[in-house]
Amino acid sequence: MKNIYICPVCLSKYKEISALNQSGNSLICAKNHCFDCSKEGYYNFDMSTHSADSGDTKEMCECRREFLSSGHYERFALVLSQNAFELCGQTQNPSIVDAGCGEGYYDRVLRDYFLSKGKSACLVGADLAKNAIKLAAKSEKQVLPPECAINFCVSSIFDLPLASCSQDILLSVFAPVGHDEAHRVLKNGGYMIVAGADTDHLYELKSAVYDMPYKNEQKIPNYDGFDLCDAKELKYTFECTNAQIKNLFTMTPYFWKTSKQDMLKLDNIEKLEITAHFFLHIYKKTEV
Repeated sequence: MKNIYICPVCLSKYKEISALNQSGNSLICAKNHCFDCSKEGYYNFDMSTHSADSGDTKEMCECRREFLSSGHYERFALVLSQNAFELCGQTQNPSIVDAGCGEGYYDRVLRDYFLSKGKSACLVGADLAKNAIKLAAKSEKQVLPPECAINFCVSSIFDLPLASCSQDILLSVFAPVGHDEAHRVLKNGGYMIVAGADTDHLYELKSAVYDMPYKNEQKIPNYDGFDLCDAKELKYTFECTNAQIKNLFTMTPYFWKTSKQDMLKLDNIEKLEITAHFFLHIYKKTEV
């Protein structure tokens, strides 16, 4: 498989775009910065100096995978994939990066959607959460043919190991938006798709846990270097079993800021009808 990464050390320290070349199980640049492939099949390009693992815990990642495998978010994932496919137009084998990919669910749905339409794409999933990337990369090791496998890496969304003006689409799904870095890696006329929780998303779940539940605030921000092309929403309901409710809650940011006493309320809920409400904002990179 052709290497698609650049050296993050050269980019960060020297502001240089330096190609990484395959050498056995490693990628090495001209300055001998070396990155080894993990046993799961991903590369770690994390340039931070922290010692603790960033992002979601192993428990949160496993709960997210378990919940998403139930198919409750599949409608949203398909809408996301359809929009990405349409934006690619006649581009053959478009380059797409998911900045903040988690355990890779939306990338797998997108890959399968493109293949169902007779088109392949070069997909990169980047996230600082090593636990999530391990899960994502492990799923791709058995994908055949190998060129259909998604490339996953541990990387900040603000320092992507990708060449400038190299990507057709950047996805930001339930993640912070690094619009400056998105502007750097996107081709002129490339698209940034920002998607996440709209106002009513999971309101019933919040009502079951909190005494004073609130709706999400929704704004459509402007980003320097981008023009807003479209703003869409998707809203539907789905029924969750108790196990799915707990997995869903654990994979959300609410897990970090909820008391154990409030979380115990979930034990008494056998089933719950929950609203899924997503936004999808499409931005086009302005010519530079």
